[in-house]
Amino acid sequence: MEGKRQRTGPIEQQLPTPSKLVFESVLGASPEGQRMFLLCSDPLRSGEKAVVVATKPGWTEDELRAIVEADGNALVCTHRNDKFSRHDGPATTAVSIQLISPANDVDITKYAKERSVLVRETPELYEAATRPWAEALPVKQVGWVLAILNRQAEMDRLMYEDAHCMLVPDTKWDRTDVSSLYALALAKDRSLRSVRDLRGAHAQVLRELRDGVVACICAKYGVPANQLRAYLHYLPSFWHLHIHFNVLGCPTVGGGLNVGKALLLDDVIDQLERDPMHFARAAITYAIGSNDTLYAALRAAGLAE
Repeated sequence: MEGKRQRTGPIEQQLPTPSKLVFESVLGASPEGQRMFLLCSDPLRSGEKAVVVATKPGWTEDELRAIVEADGNALVCTHRNDKFSRHDGPATTAVSIQLISPANDVDITKYAKERSVLVRETPELYEAATRPWAEALPVKQVGWVLAILNRQAEMDRLMYEDAHCMLVPDTKWDRTDVSSLYALALAKDRSLRSVRDLRGAHAQVLRELRDGVVACICAKYGVPANQLRAYLHYLPSFWHLHIHFNVLGCPTVGGGLNVGKALLLDDVIDQLERDPMHFARAAITYAIGSNDTLYAALRAAGLAE
């Protein structure tokens, strides 16, 4: 149960935790220095890779190695869905660990520090490279999303629901500090992977979704509507349509608002109303890591370096 120490029965012992891991490398760190991203392996799970996202003011590598390599620690599992889990330390330490285990190449690349490049994705390039690449991703990559939509996970964390979406807290939010409120609206339409799939008929859907979520957050958390922002990412971090909602000044947003990443929801609605086929016809510029497998697919399809 959330907020209580994880039991130690035979089933729970098989679940991955951020202890007894083998530290391999630091993948990167957030610009403000409060989050570090580690690559580890789990000797108890045949050496499966694990990504550890650790949050605490002023991390050092030695502190993190001591936590993930310890034979047990004071962290309590407060949330788990599929391969994603969150483990929090005592309130006095402000320690929070997000664990992704088993982690695949997509997970590792997301957090690894690497050279980024700008890509101008034309509709033709999307059809030749990006669409088939996204369609080939294993369903397991969005297994945690499907678990929510199927009501198999996180129902105790559900913040809002309507005909179009289910709103859940982002794992980076502790659900208590309103100044860092961060939530994700997961589209119920499973045919929608990204903004590329949106058409004019979706404009009203997005408008109703936005209005419902904003009204909910304002009523439940006392956040003024003009202090909330809503946006989508392209490229998305996972390929099931979702919308980010967070407060202005949210400290965990990081590079998620960068040009070449974030598309404001209001602008997306406006573009669809002006041209129902906008996202099918538009060329979209975005930043992508040079080691990303999608970048390799884009180059193989004719993208000039």
